[in-house]
Amino acid sequence: MNTVAVKDSKQQLMQAFEQIIAEKQKLNSKIATKQEGAEKEKDKEILTAASAYTVDGIVKGLADLQLEFGTIVNQLS
Repeated sequence: MNTVAVKDSKQQLMQAFEQIIAEKQKLNSKIATKQEGAEKEKDKEILTAASAYTVDGIVKGLADLQLEFGTIVNQLS
């Protein structure tokens, strides 16, 4: 009778341990999902900013920078 109780309690402990492991794995997957979601959101923001750039906009920006640089050099001299 005593050995039956030990086997039952061992089985209950194993079940409880497996349940704890499963809960931990679920928690880890939720954390990974939140990190992946944050990375995807960051990627979307980068793509949105990059899509705003055009060839004409880049060339105009470089031309403006060159003119500003020339003006500053003239002021320094």
